[in-house]
Amino acid sequence: MSVLPGSALSKMGHELRSPLNGIIGLTRIMQMKHAAGSVDAAQQLRQLDMVQTSAQRLLATIERLTDIAKIESGGLQPRWEPVDCGALVAEETHPGLVLDAPDRPVVVTSDPKILKKLLHELVDNAVKFTRSASGAVRVRVHPAADDGAALISVEDDGPGVPDSERARIFEAFERGENAPDYSDGSGLGLYLAVRLAGLLGAQLDVHSGPGGGSSFTVSVPAVEPQGAG
Repeated sequence: MSVLPGSALSKMGHELRSPLNGIIGLTRIMQMKHAAGSVDAAQQLRQLDMVQTSAQRLLATIERLTDIAKIESGGLQPRWEPVDCGALVAEETHPGLVLDAPDRPVVVTSDPKILKKLLHELVDNAVKFTRSASGAVRVRVHPAADDGAALISVEDDGPGVPDSERARIFEAFERGENAPDYSDGSGLGLYLAVRLAGLLGAQLDVHSGPGGGSSFTVSVPAVEPQGAG
């Protein structure tokens, strides 16, 4: 079975080449200026920052591809144990992140590492789409009213997702029409998030509207899914 569908492989090549070309181009410029004896320390520092940003982008894409490959091959399997969702969310750190959780623990049986990775992808996506430095990403944790499942919602104040795009944004290398103005992501984060949710027997939904921000909600079962293990 192919890890990624059809045309996604050519898009993958672009996502790997783009930051790598940036790294090669910037380091070549730095080498030329060093050889010519015209090194500007402040400019060189800015160029090193750009190299680091490109390298981090490349590494993030490779790590996501690796996780997707592990899921496809069956190499990533949950290890079930009690998880306090509020405590797990509190471990996620990012400037401007706001946590809204009840005082009492919200405990489910899940895999803390996979759930944390899933949460990180949703927070990373929300941060990219938050429209201003003052905008906050809010993470809400609360138990479902009926079956004891935990609901974890990650909310941003971005451009929103039209109804016509809500299914497509969860596909590999796909992004909403508004994404280029707000993000340089690879389009793999939400695809990976859906796959991670599937491993946990969880449901991932998006509630949004154009210009109204987005809320991605994970419904994590209270107990280990039947037939898992």
